[in-house]
Amino acid sequence: MVGSRTLRIAAVMALAVTCWAAAQAPPADTQPATTSSPATSRPTTTKPAPPASAPATLPAVPDEWDQRMARADAAIKLTQRIKKMAVGDATVAEFLQESPGLENALHVLLLAELRPAGQPRPEGGTFEIPYELPVRSVLAVLEEIRDYHDQGRRFRDVAFDEIGGLAPDKPLRQAGWAGGADLLTGSFIPRGPSADFFSRSDAKTRKFWLDHVTETGRVRAEARARGDASRRLVEPIRKLPIGERSLGPFAEEHGARTEDFRRFLRGARVEGAYYFPDVPVVTVRQAVSPRLVYASLKSWLHSRELPADELHLLERLIVTAGDAQITRIGIAPAAEDQFTRPLPHVRAALAAASAAPDWLGETARRTLAVKPSPTTTSPAPARPTDRAARDARVALHAQLAKLPVAEDVSVGELADDDVQLRTGMLALLQAAREVETVTEEGATRVTLELPLERLWRCVLRSLGKPLPTTLPAATGPATRSP
Repeated sequence: MVGSRTLRIAAVMALAVTCWAAAQAPPADTQPATTSSPATSRPTTTKPAPPASAPATLPAVPDEWDQRMARADAAIKLTQRIKKMAVGDATVAEFLQESPGLENALHVLLLAELRPAGQPRPEGGTFEIPYELPVRSVLAVLEEIRDYHDQGRRFRDVAFDEIGGLAPDKPLRQAGWAGGADLLTGSFIPRGPSADFFSRSDAKTRKFWLDHVTETGRVRAEARARGDASRRLVEPIRKLPIGERSLGPFAEEHGARTEDFRRFLRGARVEGAYYFPDVPVVTVRQAVSPRLVYASLKSWLHSRELPADELHLLERLIVTAGDAQITRIGIAPAAEDQFTRPLPHVRAALAAASAAPDWLGETARRTLAVKPSPTTTSPAPARPTDRAARDARVALHAQLAKLPVAEDVSVGELADDDVQLRTGMLALLQAAREVETVTEEGATRVTLELPLERLWRCVLRSLGKPLPTTLPAATGPATRSP
């Protein structure tokens, strides 16, 4: 089953690569034919290799993202150990197979239970951090999964009071590796006195781009990313209210065409840019205020006969709309003909960047309400607020896993074949922000929010790894959504 999923992911991404490579290539009479690289799927590994360009020295204390990555890595490794343990007359692995998503639920719930068990140790240019949790906490987590997440019936009457013959007070120890945190810690370079974002990127990122992409290729990539951000801003400004209508239909009634909506973004400004440190892709964050959009629309309508009431309505909106920013993120890869050295293994990442999904610049939001359970036998049942937050994280993780990467391939399916992407998802989940907690009528409701831009970084790094050479070749025509 895993093998067929891997081949399906490989085949779909191979089609994307073929389409992208064809679009990049000049006409046949000006360039000899080249053989495209195979598609993307990586075998699962237990520990990703440390970056080749790791710094020679490390800070004395791991930062927040290092700790999140290490905790996530420890949770995944600990899950693999726990799955082999016996509970009742079966194994934990059999229990987790009862319903979809139970193993991911175990990952998420273990994150909240792990505690540091020693000092961080330098490991291959990053950190390895030891964690532990008592067996009784594992039993409580398994019981919680059974009571609130399992849809099967086989384990309903199993008493989770022993696992693998281990004493409840025995600690389970597991070290976690903080590799890959550099991609999550990298922030958008904010707008400064000049618009030169690249020169203010970190040394590793600048070296990668200078070694692999021409200056022209880099500048053009950033320009295309800006254009992509503007394109993505059109949809939200179309929904701005104008009386009982929205801006899109209002402008179209007065003759606006698709290309005219870009004119309503004249006041938009680039807020920051992020150059990927190991894939030739750049993202740009662009923002505009509704006030400036309304002002640009009024200016565009100046040469048209506008009824007085509509003109006055626009003028009132310009005054009252405020300056709250509408923000979108654009993305673009460097063109392959601007590479100064071959990078065949990143073609799938470049193809994905060329057709990045709309969720790239969005924020995932999940609300979950729970009531206290009178039947739980957990030695230390979680408070409703704590359990609502934990269960909301389980539900949010499932939501992230369903996000599309390419046609018929989701983030979760890609993560099944890449342990570092799976670890990155769990690290990001720890950064989800509780924006609302409400208790009413005996139920506690918690709402979580998580910006998705960093998840897309993890996806592109996953697709940009060196590829195996045993994947099927792409066949048939390839299509790409506009």
